[in-house]
Amino acid sequence: MLEGETHAVLDKGETLLKRGDILVQRGTNHSWSMRGTRLAIVAAVLVGAAPVGRLARKNPRKAAKRTKTKR
Repeated sequence: MLEGETHAVLDKGETLLKRGDILVQRGTNHSWSMRGTRLAIVAAVLVGAAPVGRLARKNPRKAAKRTKTKR
């Protein structure tokens, strides 16, 4: 959070984020809830990653070949 406050609403509850706070959100359902009257400014960084757990493919080599980009 760069400025202000917002609530991060996640599958298992919610967290109030204030200026200087950092949230690492790892591909779960989420939303943001603005409950005050002050402006909030959020910086976001998106990083691609291969699925893990139940979403992972059984053969990671085949998955890697499908995701390669041509130059």
